[in-house]
Amino acid sequence: MPLRRHHLLALTLLSLAACGQPAAEAPPPSAEAAATAPASPPTAPTSPAPVPQAVAITNEAPEAFRGEWNADPAACGGGGNDTRLVIDARRMQFYEGRAEILAVTPAGPDEAIFQMRLSSEGETADVAYRFRLSPDGGTLTDVGNGGLVRRRCPR
Repeated sequence: MPLRRHHLLALTLLSLAACGQPAAEAPPPSAEAAATAPASPPTAPTSPAPVPQAVAITNEAPEAFRGEWNADPAACGGGGNDTRLVIDARRMQFYEGRAEILAVTPAGPDEAIFQMRLSSEGETADVAYRFRLSPDGGTLTDVGNGGLVRRRCPR
C-alpha cells in the first residue's frame, strides 16, 4: 500500500508542476492546412454602402403596357378569344373577368408586376401578374402564367 501512495503522490506533483510551465508553442500549419483554412471575415467597409434606389410603385399601368393584347391577332377587336386582355390606366379586362390595378412595381427595364383585385365569375381575389414587353413593344409575355405571349392589337 505505501508504494501505491508514493506513485499517486508523484503523479499529483508532476501534474501540478506541469500546470506551472508555459505551454509548448504549436508548430506552424502546413501549406495544405493553410490552403484549406477558412478565409477571415471581411473587414468593415471604410465608407457606407450605397443606398439602393427606391422602386417607383404606382397604381397605374405604364403607358407602354396599355392597349388591347391577344394571342391571336386575327381575334383583335372582339371579345370572343380567351387570351384577349385590355389594359387601361387603372383596370384590366380579361376574357371572363375584370381587375382593378392596386399597385404596379417595375421588375426590369420592360417588365412590371401588377397587383390587382380580380373579379371573375362572381368571386373576387387579390392576385399578381408579371408582364414583360418585347423591346419593340409588340408583344406582351405573361411571365407567371406559363409564358403566354400576346400580341399588341392595332389601335
